[in-house]
Amino acid sequence: MKNSIRVTKEDFKRYMAECPKIAWIFHSLDNFKLAVKLKKEKKIETHYKVEIEKDGNYDTSSGFNAIDLYSDLLEKEDNELSKTELKQKNMLLKQMEDLNGFEISGLPAETIVDGNSVGDAAREYFIEKLYKDNLKDKTNFEFLDFQEKGYEETIEETKKALQDNKVKYLFEPSFEYMDSMLRVRCDVLINHGNRHVTIVEFKASTQSKIVHFFDVMYQKKVLEKNGYIVDDVNVGLINKNYVRGIGIDENRSNFLISFYEMDFENEVKDNLEKIKKPKSDESDLNYSQLIRITDKLENTKKDCGLNKMIIGMEDNGFDFDETILEISKSFENSNILNNTNCGKVSFNYTKYNYSIKESACHHVVRYYDKSKFNLYELTRFKPKAAIVHSRDEKSIYIENIVDVEKSQFNEDKGSLFKKDELRIIRTVRSYLQKNKIEAKDIIREDGIDSLMSLLKDYYKYPVYMYDFETVKWAIPKYDNSWSYEQIPFQYSIHVIDNPDYDFNDPINTMKHLNFIADKQEDPRPEFLVNFIRDCFAYGPGVYVAYNKSFERGVIKNMIYSYPELSKPLEYIYHNTIDLMEFFKKKEDNWLIYHPDFRGSYSIKKTQPGLDSSLSYKDLKINKGDKASQTFRQFLDNVISQEEYEIILKEDMLKYCDRDTLAMIVVLQRVVDIVKEYNPNFEMDIKKLLEEEKNA
Repeated sequence: MKNSIRVTKEDFKRYMAECPKIAWIFHSLDNFKLAVKLKKEKKIETHYKVEIEKDGNYDTSSGFNAIDLYSDLLEKEDNELSKTELKQKNMLLKQMEDLNGFEISGLPAETIVDGNSVGDAAREYFIEKLYKDNLKDKTNFEFLDFQEKGYEETIEETKKALQDNKVKYLFEPSFEYMDSMLRVRCDVLINHGNRHVTIVEFKASTQSKIVHFFDVMYQKKVLEKNGYIVDDVNVGLINKNYVRGIGIDENRSNFLISFYEMDFENEVKDNLEKIKKPKSDESDLNYSQLIRITDKLENTKKDCGLNKMIIGMEDNGFDFDETILEISKSFENSNILNNTNCGKVSFNYTKYNYSIKESACHHVVRYYDKSKFNLYELTRFKPKAAIVHSRDEKSIYIENIVDVEKSQFNEDKGSLFKKDELRIIRTVRSYLQKNKIEAKDIIREDGIDSLMSLLKDYYKYPVYMYDFETVKWAIPKYDNSWSYEQIPFQYSIHVIDNPDYDFNDPINTMKHLNFIADKQEDPRPEFLVNFIRDCFAYGPGVYVAYNKSFERGVIKNMIYSYPELSKPLEYIYHNTIDLMEFFKKKEDNWLIYHPDFRGSYSIKKTQPGLDSSLSYKDLKINKGDKASQTFRQFLDNVISQEEYEIILKEDMLKYCDRDTLAMIVVLQRVVDIVKEYNPNFEMDIKKLLEEEKNA
């Protein structure tokens, strides 16, 4: 065992819950660099997207490609990086050396800040609880905090502290096992005396997940190997129903907006004249309400006890020591990256049993040319693409898919392809064969009626094309806000009031309105007053968002937090349509599909796919996450008021303005395509509008 490679807690979690190959890559900096080298040498390709914590109200696919993101930083010399990038690089290197292993997270500093703030809140929660319990029970229990101490010195101090029955809570105690092959620092350890303890692992999350299960399992086994009796394992979380300044509101996450036809003249118009800037404040956090402790795995069909699941796995043959040695052995060289399949734990939550399921690995695969049209780029198809790739390397390229009935495209349940994938394959193959694309190829065969029905709404002027930029915190920063709430601070609105709009001449063919908060305070009140007024600047109309679930989710939260402004906000909410429906709907996706979408609904793909003349390349801030990161740093006083006003504000305005102009591009080109397909377009639109009016 002395010569075995150390297996950290993060290694164990990734190996068991995600993918053994990904565990290998992120085990060490050397492994990571070798994986990047193998990618450059065209030996492997990777697909690994890390999801980002968010409020459950939003239907988004937020996440980031950790391997590409980190390699961009690590490969550059320090003098090639900006101050922010250099700070991120140093932070990344420090994380990779962490005792518990490298916990993959987004690079912006606020990700680390959020994690630390949750850790601080956890300590405050238990210190406050200890104080109250001591008063109530007339006891004098104490706590010990090892946070500022090194790992080595903490090991012995932890042992001594656990022998002292007066010490109730230990923060960041340390343990090791297998000649230091396994090391762990617990977030919180509750000392019950006589070597009985309870583990509490804190996460900057609102619900417990399968990776959290393996986190506490690792800790429990290390402590048991040290002779302690672990009575229970818990996960500490942020209560999603805690609203700062208000308390627990169980209805908050289930808050609904009633659907009914609103009368603008009688229900909304008068409210516009009475709009006042809502008040905002920052009350003290209530830690007993902010923090919640669970002993269950919650994101499953059945809430399962964490400790019971660990016992169930062991009763059914799971051997922790053998598994650790297996993981350690897999880290000895890069051979694991050549495996076609990888195993993943699958649970039977009813019987508290488990099995290891082998399947084609899509996280790390044999090299293929990403520049060619391929199956991996199809939305949510990567696991199935890996099956095809493992059977026949050439069939991963759409140009080689001649017969979809071939065996490599089928499994026991039937074809790997569904209607959406077949539609894309046909369109791409036609494009490659003819070396051009026509309207009849782009429009789905049976989709013209649906397209016309959608397009008629864009002729109900005025049409307000709007987009938000938002910011979020794990610990709610302002009153009337909650964990990971998307708080809006900026918007852009392009207004269409006639059919002659042109994105190439926006000043003369459209109206434009925008706003960005400029004070280091809660941005919502000022945002709301301006947004509502601008949304009715040219009268009530149709409101358009791209992926409306996000913008409507933000508006819904504003209705909850500011009921005095509910009428105009509800009107906007009810009358918002989704530009993305030309591509993605609940049913019948891809009414419009261009090969250059590369299988993605994202406007960052659909807009340049339809017309690449509009670009973000000239902008200093050219991504939404960068805009959000910048504004959060401003609100957190990392960026000064002067720096924000002089250097950043104008760039942020330009970015959001470009987003709504990109929406205009999409609409304009969709109309052009449908006009090419349907010579009677204008006449049919008028007919549809007339029929709707008379219905």
